[in-house]
Formats: sequence, C-alpha cells, structure tokens
Amino acid sequence: EGLPLTQDEAEAAEAGAAASAAASAEAAAEEEVSERVFAQMHIPRTLGELPLMQIERDIRAARGGQGGSLAYARLNGFNEDLSIATAQGGEGAGAARGEGA
Repeated sequence: EGLPLTQDEAEAAEAGAAASAAASAEAAAEEEVSERVFAQMHIPRTLGELPLMQIERDIRAARGGQGGSLAYARLNGFNEDLSIATAQGGEGAGAARGEGA
C-alpha cells in the first residue's frame, strides 16, 4: 500500500524472484531435452514395425484393462481389449466405411 519495504522484505522478494527465474530456466531446459529425445525416437509407420516385446506388453495391458491408452488401438479400429471394433449399428467395419445397403 505504498509503504516502503524493510531490508528483510526486499531481500526475500529478490530471493523469490531469483528462485522463480531459476525454476523457469530449469523447466525450459527439461522441455528442450524432452524435445530432443522425441526427435531421436523411432516411430513405427506400420503395425508390422512394432517389436514383438511391445506387442506382448500391449496385449497384457489390454487384458488388464489398460488398452484404452494404446495409441494405435483407436486409430486401427480396436476396442480397449484389442478386439475389432464394429460400427454402432453392429454391421461390421463395412458399415463404418459407408459400404452396404
């Protein structure tokens, strides 16, 4: 409210600002590391490129109810348990593509 800061209050404010700047710099460094790691990762283009160990791990995850977190499951028409999803009308994948009656 316009009152001058005491020496202790001023030092505390400076320390807080320095800590905030250090935390911000650390977060920026972590973000840069994450981006570099992502840029060097191999991202499979087809399901055939997935390693067998990963496929087995994904099957165990799906059996344990964790299949919804698999990135390729929804994109490829799988349910959370990795069974094949059908169209809402229950007429199979052809109905989802507009094929049929």
